[in-house]
Amino acid sequence: MTDLSQKPFKKLEDELAELCRRLAELQHVQTNNRQEKAALPNQGESFAWNAQLGYACCKMLFENNVPSDFIYLEVNEAFEKLTGLKEVVGRRVTEILPGIKTDHPEWLEIYGRVALSGRPEKLESYIESLKIWLSVSVYSSEKDIFVTLINNITESKQAEGALRLSNDYNRSLIEASLDPLVTIALNGQITDVNAATEAVTGLSRAELVGTDFSDYFTRPDLARAGYQQVFREGAVIDYPLEIRHRGGQVYSVLYNASVYRDSAGKVIGIFAAARDITERKRVEEALRLANDYNRSLIEASLDPLVTIGPNGQITDVNAATEWITGYRRTELVGTDFSDYFTRPDLARAGYQRVFREGVVHDYPLEIRSRDGRCYAVLYNASVYRDAAGEVIGVFAAARDITERRRAEEALQAAQAELEKRVLERTAELQAANDELETLVRTMAHDLRTPLRAMAGYSHLLDENEALQLDEESRHAVNRVKLGSKRMGQVIDGLMDYMQLRTQVVCRQKVDACSLAREVVSRLQSTLPPARQVYFTIGDLPPCRADPDLLQIVFANLLENAVKFTESCPEAQIEVGGQDGAYFVRDNGIGFDPQYAEKIFSIFERLHRADEFEGMGIGLAMAKRIIERHGGRIWAESQSGKGAVFYFTLE
Repeated sequence: MTDLSQKPFKKLEDELAELCRRLAELQHVQTNNRQEKAALPNQGESFAWNAQLGYACCKMLFENNVPSDFIYLEVNEAFEKLTGLKEVVGRRVTEILPGIKTDHPEWLEIYGRVALSGRPEKLESYIESLKIWLSVSVYSSEKDIFVTLINNITESKQAEGALRLSNDYNRSLIEASLDPLVTIALNGQITDVNAATEAVTGLSRAELVGTDFSDYFTRPDLARAGYQQVFREGAVIDYPLEIRHRGGQVYSVLYNASVYRDSAGKVIGIFAAARDITERKRVEEALRLANDYNRSLIEASLDPLVTIGPNGQITDVNAATEWITGYRRTELVGTDFSDYFTRPDLARAGYQRVFREGVVHDYPLEIRSRDGRCYAVLYNASVYRDAAGEVIGVFAAARDITERRRAEEALQAAQAELEKRVLERTAELQAANDELETLVRTMAHDLRTPLRAMAGYSHLLDENEALQLDEESRHAVNRVKLGSKRMGQVIDGLMDYMQLRTQVVCRQKVDACSLAREVVSRLQSTLPPARQVYFTIGDLPPCRADPDLLQIVFANLLENAVKFTESCPEAQIEVGGQDGAYFVRDNGIGFDPQYAEKIFSIFERLHRADEFEGMGIGLAMAKRIIERHGGRIWAESQSGKGAVFYFTLE
């Protein structure tokens, strides 16, 4: 449905409006006053049946003030031809067109509105069954009665569509171009541009259209002369100009332009396309700079560089090549590459291999200088290609390794000497360790006899009631007993610690969770009933380790946790896994972080013996076992806030 106030038929329809209203009045008279029918219809028929427009007079039917149907009272022949509807007078439209309420609901709405208000309306509608467009003008001079004038506008609609498609196509062609395109009128003003022109000028289409074409160039006089030349000669090709962008940037362009004409062949404007050559100019300058740069790079290299043609002849060299061969560039270029080596056959085989395989790395050769000196070199070479991808030569760089060879020989001698010294030092260290272990074992054996004697005698003194020892003497005897016992424990611990150095680590798959539970169970059985210690064992990942040694680690860490939570009313000890490490956490007294490394040293203690029992060997043993497994052990703590011991296994 479309407003037709601007359509070409408006004037004709406006002239007919009054006649239609009169026809409606005549139709009303025909229907209600048959005695006057003979006089009045002739006036209506003189228009209604002979007009080229389709005509229909109808009566609107309402249900609850809503238009629901209408009856045809009169139609002309043009109506029947346009609509294809026959013998409709006296029949309802819903009978003739059963689908009208769903296919064209707007008809009933508009016709009903006109029949009630008397205000004329117009609409356009496409009739699918007839494949035509109709323009319908609706009038009414009496309530419930309306007249329609129908005209076939299919051709004008098709023309409008074709024109719209043509404009869209032309616009899409202009916008599809990546080059700036512009159309220029006879007066030199811009009539159209594309997005590329907007981009290169920095101005919108609305800002450009209607302005002088020459205003956007560094040389407006040349721009004006250019389009005037096109109007004179019909075309220009590669006309050079420089566009100035709104932001100040300047773009070099070449314009190709030609006139375009109307249907009568009259020139009405210019179509101009600009090819931006700014980048091309930059590329040309960049290529020149690149050539200079490449030459400077070649000459800057301290290594001998050479380019070789497909025939094996030298095409270029740098100063380093001149120096190492003793020949000038002019003497070298054009000669065979292989002529300057102690083994020409190997040199020739080398560059031929590059042409076959594309590259060689560290290809060994010996350059023979003009004065007879020889230089050991390693060549790295690759092919280079033209723009089409064709191989046109080899680029080869020689690294002089004469000094490097000397250095390598010296380094090899130094390494041999170092390895000899390491072996000697290792043997000395092994001997010292063996001697220390023998000494420890001897001392342990020699100390155990007097310790057992001391322990035995002190026990006899303590048990012999006949001696009637006073309190001070009894205290001294107890100190001897405790000292003997502690010394025996120290010796046992030291022997165990020394044994770890040589004990073979037998790795196998270990269920760490079960192992920790076993250690906790054994530890719980030794706790006094008064101690409240709560153990938590999390999900521990399995590992590959020596189960006996790993059990010692868990036992020492857990015993340590039990010992230092003794003052806690409810001791909490957790065994778990985190980020690839196992840990034992407690809520005990903790320690100062500055001692985190010290506590793993043998015989190192942070507390007096009368505060906490122990010999300072357990954590040292745990560290040695973990290191034997290629892992790491560490602790985190703060005084009064518990401690966490972590360890990893390789």
